[in-house]
Amino acid sequence: MAKPPANVDAYLASLPDHLRPEVQRVRDVIRRKLPRGYEEGIRCGIIAWEVPRSVFPGRFAWAPKNPLPVAALSARKNGLSVVILSHYADPDAWAQFEAAWRATGERFDAGACCVRFPATKDATLRLIGDAVAGIPVKRYVELYEALLEKMCRQKAKSDAKPAARKPAARKPAAQRPAGRKRPAKAR
Repeated sequence: MAKPPANVDAYLASLPDHLRPEVQRVRDVIRRKLPRGYEEGIRCGIIAWEVPRSVFPGRFAWAPKNPLPVAALSARKNGLSVVILSHYADPDAWAQFEAAWRATGERFDAGACCVRFPATKDATLRLIGDAVAGIPVKRYVELYEALLEKMCRQKAKSDAKPAARKPAARKPAAQRPAGRKRPAKAR
């Protein structure tokens, strides 16, 4: 298993020649459009933008040792992948993003909060830039905390024991529906 890159420059240098300019184009758009306050770095072997611990000392629920991520960018075998976690926290924003992406005529190949695409085009670059531009750090932290609270409420609700049910009273033999008679048990 290869050692993950130590910084963004090392990550870019490790990319194949045909993907490096594509990743750099998307990175430039994200860096230009992302509101102030986020930090760029390497997380899980890819380029990531995160809320600094000085702003949000809480923990990221899915990876408690890591700062709260907002976006990530990676090269894939046949293209790129952009993760936009801010839209994962806001389903309406994700639906609008998907509709706008499909309106470009490009295939929308997406997971829960990531979009995979073969090459950068001006329309998709604009959409990615707009998606990351729309969420200032403070608002993103508020969305994340609200999402965590909602998840905790749902978990508490599902963990609650269901009310004990009384067994149904058995009807007397005379009131039971007629049906096949059971064979007598052998003694």
